[in-house]
Amino acid sequence: MNPAILAASRANELWYALPLIVVVSLVYAATRHEQMGPILLHALRFAAMVVGFMAAVLVVLVAVSHFGGVVLVILAVAGLGWWLARAWHARRTAGQQSPPTAIGRTESK
Repeated sequence: MNPAILAASRANELWYALPLIVVVSLVYAATRHEQMGPILLHALRFAAMVVGFMAAVLVVLVAVSHFGGVVLVILAVAGLGWWLARAWHARRTAGQQSPPTAIGRTESK
């Protein structure tokens, strides 16, 4: 079979994601808001997040299929490094927080 025809037939399956994303976004937004304006804005933002997540997963899957397991190792090391950096930064800044000041409080004698 011609690879172009096979790729085109697989691309047609992606059209099923469009109504699914629209419906899920609208229902999720409608559970958070009552007015139509905020529902549509929230649905648009949520749909953009879903499409972005799907695109990120697609990029990872294409990279893994093209480069093999090396990409998974690189992603795992990068994720572990990011997590360790956040934990280190959180511990470092936790001790530097100043105590709340007594501005505006009156002392009773």
